Amino acid sequence: MKLIEEMAELTVELAKNKDELKIMAEIADVSVVLERIVDYYGKEAIENIKQGKIERTLERINSGYYDASQHL
Repeated sequence: MKLIEEMAELTVELAKNKDELKIMAEIADVSVVLERIVDYYGKEAIENIKQGKIERTLERINSGYYDASQHL
């Protein structure tokens, strides 16, 4: 719930798009909570999943998957 709260606060600041320091402070808050969640679930396991997602995205980019003409 804390992460949702912090993300909502970040969303509000981003929507205002005014005070860069407030935005950075909210990013820091989200980052702190997210780091605790990563620690809880296991950094190595999450990094492995993240790497797989990066590789899949690169494969999609290289194959033209994101080319808008393929989705018409």
